[in-house]
Amino acid sequence: KDLRSRLSRIEIACDFINEALSFIFFSKDRIRLVAEDSKYRIKSKGLPVHPNKVSIGERNAIALCYFFANMFVGLRSENRYAPKRLIVIDDPVSSFDQGNRLGIISFLRWQINQIHEGNAESKCLVMTHDLMTAFDLCKLMSDVLGKNQAVWLELVGGGIKEHQLSKERNEYLKL
Repeated sequence: KDLRSRLSRIEIACDFINEALSFIFFSKDRIRLVAEDSKYRIKSKGLPVHPNKVSIGERNAIALCYFFANMFVGLRSENRYAPKRLIVIDDPVSSFDQGNRLGIISFLRWQINQIHEGNAESKCLVMTHDLMTAFDLCKLMSDVLGKNQAVWLELVGGGIKEHQLSKERNEYLKL
């Protein structure tokens, strides 16, 4: 009974991860996980792939999807965003090319929106060292939370500086 229960949880997580990977890569077949023998197996374009043959970006996408799936352990699908949470994500976009970067930002928007709608007291901290990613994340957060709710903080000279989201969108002016 315990083994069947664990297998069911793996399959539920696998379903969410595959949905998320399809969302990120805009394709159902690019990367998929298959639950076999209480383990995950990776398939790329329908063919089995060893984990060390998957690109760094694809590994990071799988890890990010797994991170979110792991948050839902023990929760029913209709309540998986209900608990109050503090989500901390460190530079989720840096290892991606432009096309996949858009997929990751879109995925984060989807998940952060779900988290906020599930429990308005939940907080998300997404960190990056890339200025364009910071601008994209600010846009994402202001769309989800509203312009007055999202905050962009920058570490400057040992201190923290708060920025207006709409006024500092130009990377060249900021640099």
